[in-house]
Amino acid sequence: MVEANNFEVSPALVTFVERDQFGGHLSDNPNVHLRKFLTKYDSIKFNGVSNDATRWRLFPLFTEG
Repeated sequence: MVEANNFEVSPALVTFVERDQFGGHLSDNPNVHLRKFLTKYDSIKFNGVSNDATRWRLFPLFTEG
């Protein structure tokens, strides 16, 4: 469970994240996708929120539902 106060993902960040969604196509490499996700989104910081909390909040947006 992730606990973080005042942790809101802005619409602009949602759009930014969704631009690089993993679609699961045969030509997609999930390992490359995960490395890209970790590199790109570990640079996003929210005051008082851990990297793990940020990852958990953003990862579902990074994959096609």
